[in-house]
Amino acid sequence: MYSDKSGAHWLRYRSIIDTWYDPRDDNIVSTSEPITADIKVAYLNCDTLDDNNLEYILWFYEFHQIDVLFLIDTRLTVEGGFFENQRVKERLGNDFLVVHSAKRHVVGTGGQMAIIRPHLKKNYIGEETDPANLGVLFALTFRHDKQVLTLASVYWPCDNKGPGSLWTRLEEYMKDQNITGTVLGCIQCIANDWLRTYWIERWKTQATQ
Repeated sequence: MYSDKSGAHWLRYRSIIDTWYDPRDDNIVSTSEPITADIKVAYLNCDTLDDNNLEYILWFYEFHQIDVLFLIDTRLTVEGGFFENQRVKERLGNDFLVVHSAKRHVVGTGGQMAIIRPHLKKNYIGEETDPANLGVLFALTFRHDKQVLTLASVYWPCDNKGPGSLWTRLEEYMKDQNITGTVLGCIQCIANDWLRTYWIERWKTQATQ
């Protein structure tokens, strides 16, 4: 729908987007050179997913024909994730897969969402998020031929120790779980555990072939 530039629907939302700030100021890295790959993956810190940026994000997703788009810092609850899931499918179609990292019922910083194209949906195995359930780590696993492919997204929190900040909430989690060390060190340990598990599973798969 959004890749068709001649349609009235696209023209309508383009006119809306044109009233926003200059998209050249966005922190989006793209390339003019053609990209050839089995899977095209993109990461975008949306700093809250809402009505003000969803249409633009979906247009960007369709225009660049991204296969898997990770949206970082969505700041959604379970209910909010369900609502945005429905909105994405209303615009792109029910054959698209939308998964959200948060299982919390309180709004706050963090949280991630991924939009997955139909041709990858059939190979989708599952997702995993960090044990703090803050969406600083989010991984999607797919079947890829006879092997397993895991795509991971990490949201490194800034050193903001204000009330309710992601850094503060991670410190609170570490205190509750009696985890010592720094916040970044904690995230690195979880990420390393994930990588170790991934490579072990990949080795097991190859060993049985």
